[in-house]
Amino acid sequence: TYHKLNIHPNPASNIATLEVSDVSCDAWLSIYTTNGQKVLEQPITELQTNLDISHLPSGVYLLKYTYGNSTEVGKMVKE
Repeated sequence: TYHKLNIHPNPASNIATLEVSDVSCDAWLSIYTTNGQKVLEQPITELQTNLDISHLPSGVYLLKYTYGNSTEVGKMVKE
């Protein structure tokens, strides 16, 4: 099954909305800097989740959405 990871707006300033096409019982989103430092991790229980990114410095971030035995990756720009 293909699961789509979508984040908007991109770039975002304070709140970014994560949309996924399916949520498993053990779904997590991790956000990393381009240096590999984890800056946010939270369980995903809804098809649409608002993420508070106001505390993050401006820059490019890598997203990792893990569910079951699968992983989706994406990129987000914080203004």
